[in-house]
Amino acid sequence: MPLDEREFLKLREDFLSGRNPRAFIPICQHLRRQRRVAEALDFCQRGLQQDTRSLAGRTLLARLLADLGRYEDALEQVRRTEEFAAGELNLLAVKAHCLIKLRQVAEAEATLAELDARFPMDPQVKLLTAEMRQLREEALRRTSREIALPVFSPVIRLDDIVRTLASQLAPVAKVHTIGIVDLDSARSHVEGSQALVEAAEAFFQDVSVSCGETGQGVALSGLIDLEKALVLLFLRNRRLVALAVDPEVNYGKVHHRVMAVLQQTLGNRELPVAPDAE
Repeated sequence: MPLDEREFLKLREDFLSGRNPRAFIPICQHLRRQRRVAEALDFCQRGLQQDTRSLAGRTLLARLLADLGRYEDALEQVRRTEEFAAGELNLLAVKAHCLIKLRQVAEAEATLAELDARFPMDPQVKLLTAEMRQLREEALRRTSREIALPVFSPVIRLDDIVRTLASQLAPVAKVHTIGIVDLDSARSHVEGSQALVEAAEAFFQDVSVSCGETGQGVALSGLIDLEKALVLLFLRNRRLVALAVDPEVNYGKVHHRVMAVLQQTLGNRELPVAPDAE
């Protein structure tokens, strides 16, 4: 259950004072939900110094490392923890996620097979299975055709993508909010309503889980029709774009321009995305 600010500060005080050394778990979960991943990692490492065999803490440490794109380090933590907690759902889920990101297909498939056999109805498993399916399809496409060289900068900043989208959409739509979220690192850049982008991301994650459960693959776009705005969602290479525009907008023109920008900036899955400027 999410913490309010008063509860968070109380837990933080109790942990730092030594009164409640196990409080680092809810503290880290709260910080992770707020995308304060580096801060959560610091608390998690400090907590594990006092409770080195905490399964929840070790699993959370692996998740946080994966959030930061440190998949090798996350896998190392998983392997250490598996020595005394083999077969645990959340630990296996982190392991499968990291293996998929590192494109270690054989081991990822073996881990997913274990997950599917033991926890077939878990939403995490359904989502990971959909990601594995997408990885297989990409591998087939790479072997069947030549990959075109990108025509854009090798490093893309999230704020640059948002500014490019705003510039391209200005002639065809009144845009109230534009946000982009890197689903792997939890970094984001928003111009407008942060709350709207967070709600749109939660909605899209729910849709993605549902698609995985019904075998419909990965959701790549979505539309939320609000009273005073249309919220458009686009998933491109694990980056989620959410934008709110006036409801009377020409949807076709907006969709075309957004897809053109995303193809130019995120068209090659291998390209890194740089953090926003400070």
